[in-house]
Amino acid sequence: MNMYTLAANNGLSINSVIYPGQRLKVSGNAQATQKVHYVKYGETLSGIAAQLGTTVSHLQAVNGIRNANYIWVGQRIAA
Repeated sequence: MNMYTLAANNGLSINSVIYPGQRLKVSGNAQATQKVHYVKYGETLSGIAAQLGTTVSHLQAVNGIRNANYIWVGQRIAA
């Protein structure tokens, strides 16, 4: 699990402070499948989020996307 996924799974940003004793959700299933989408012409991150059943902020966190308006055709988007 990378830091983007850890942050997204816990409603945090990658700049959030984690305190001693704070509980974090981590994936216990190494075999879990990940939803992946490749951007097609005319798609938006909000549309992709809706297709994948998640939020724009989650996709941004997991994929290291700073500007939700800047994605490109062929870009791999993991949920």
